[in-house]
Amino acid sequence: MKIAISSSGNEPDAKMNHHFGRCPWFIIYDTETGSYEALENSAKEASSAAGPQAAELVSEKGVKITIAGDFGPKVKF
Repeated sequence: MKIAISSSGNEPDAKMNHHFGRCPWFIIYDTETGSYEALENSAKEASSAAGPQAAELVSEKGVKITIAGDFGPKVKF
């Protein structure tokens, strides 16, 4: 299973970023292989709807769980 963590940097030991839609990076960890991938958040500077765009980005990578400090109102359900 793949897990995405909102991150301030592109290394697995970077600090978690508290903003899901506007975080600079996602660290995607694969629990089956033990590997990780750093994914730059292309939605971070969107004029609006950064959260839904970021959700689509991580979803396209097969992420099933996302960890962040906060999710904006357009992403919460």
